[in-house]
Amino acid sequence: MSLQARPPRCLAAAADSSSVSILVEARAVVPEARATAPEVVVAARCRVLVVDNHPATATILGRYLQRAGYEVVAASGLAEARQALSAGGLDVVLTDLGLEDGNGLEVLEASRAADPHLPVLFLTGSDQIEPAVRALEGGALRYLRKPIRAPELCDAVDQARRAREASAQTRPHPELTAALAAMHLVTQPIVSWSRRTIVGYEALLRSRHQTLSRPDQLLGAAERAGRIHELGRSVRAHAAALVPELPADADLFVNLHPAELADPDLYAPDAPLSRHAARVVLEITERAALAPGAPPDRMLAALRNLGYRIAVDDLGAGYSSLSSLTVLHPDVIKIDISLVRGVHTDPTRQLVLRALLHLGAQLGVMTIVEGIETHADLGAVVAAGGDHVQGYLFARPGAPPPSVDFEPVAAALREEGRWANRTARLPARLDGDASPWSRRGELARTLCHDARVPLAAIVALVQRVHAELDATDPVARTTLGDELLARVAQVDALIGALSAVID
Repeated sequence: MSLQARPPRCLAAAADSSSVSILVEARAVVPEARATAPEVVVAARCRVLVVDNHPATATILGRYLQRAGYEVVAASGLAEARQALSAGGLDVVLTDLGLEDGNGLEVLEASRAADPHLPVLFLTGSDQIEPAVRALEGGALRYLRKPIRAPELCDAVDQARRAREASAQTRPHPELTAALAAMHLVTQPIVSWSRRTIVGYEALLRSRHQTLSRPDQLLGAAERAGRIHELGRSVRAHAAALVPELPADADLFVNLHPAELADPDLYAPDAPLSRHAARVVLEITERAALAPGAPPDRMLAALRNLGYRIAVDDLGAGYSSLSSLTVLHPDVIKIDISLVRGVHTDPTRQLVLRALLHLGAQLGVMTIVEGIETHADLGAVVAAGGDHVQGYLFARPGAPPPSVDFEPVAAALREEGRWANRTARLPARLDGDASPWSRRGELARTLCHDARVPLAAIVALVQRVHAELDATDPVARTTLGDELLARVAQVDALIGALSAVID
């Protein structure tokens, strides 16, 4: 959904939409704008750099843009703006003309140096003509006087975004094409600490290209070029090729860009990854601006009908907070590293982590804690009730799928706990020498938690079997039947193990 508002009169006359610069007067916002600010979901992630040395103004602008579905990067002056521009990944720049350490025209120059196609919108509270003339000479197409309402501001940003996208689709991108050709996936294990076993692997994007090797660089380039669907299809094809390399009882977690939800190939039953959907969890980042109803329920239902499960990734990292849980109704929650790193020394983080783990248990979903890098943080996570964990402490991403040696981790964790407090034992769930009853209770909780995963897969498989009733290919029906029986056997084994533990 995009902003339904009249386009700027001058936009159609632009000779080069890729170099759009718009003058926006936003120092003052009329009071009624708060009630009329539009709720917009931007199709693909759009990052707006807001440069203003007035904190109150920057806060208001950022709030309106976030409500419109944009990701906001704030800078208080020219120096911070240059740092943000050098980091890259921006789609629109919104800057005041008057800054304490420079001016908006210098921000424009820095923007052109960083990315000649980056649209720049100017803010000004001045009535002077000269700055406006200089801005117009620099390529400005629009000048709005204060006061300005929030819908007009969001309309200006939206038009700039659209101009950038239109320009990107008409330009050749040899670097991106080369980076896509050099793309590959690595995997990192996700483990159950109580059972000392690998339960899944996350597929992580990499490229051997020299300048677009990092995932954020490659994603940013694909977004700007309008080639997210192409990148997503390639990732899913590579992920499908990984599934046979995984242990039979391990699932594959695949990151999904929000814009991919509009790609018909994602829902094709004969797509490479769809054939393995019962073993795949699609991760949708919590940072995505997801308003109620987006993505539509029918899209999520279609993915689940294929057999996929849905995960909310990076929970706790984005401004949308817990609202993504009510939109996605996920099967898996992944808690972001920002809440985990250093948790053993931060009581506040410990309380938040414990609350999120309890929430996951109440919702009946698997909760995975990401970013486990130290034994101390692992101890704090497990003490807070966490069991499914992922991080460098167990294995770094690699190819082929890495294995995990649990014994050195457990031994180091026990030693670290005894060194910290020689007279007190570790909590039962941390101590490898804990009583059998404590160990059994922990296993029972984990088994109850995990039983839901194959049950959900069975429901999806039954739906697929019904869809194949009229199929003439007996091989397809046999494959579905065998897969269904395998999942039933998995549930039976889990229930049997649970009964043995409880008894």
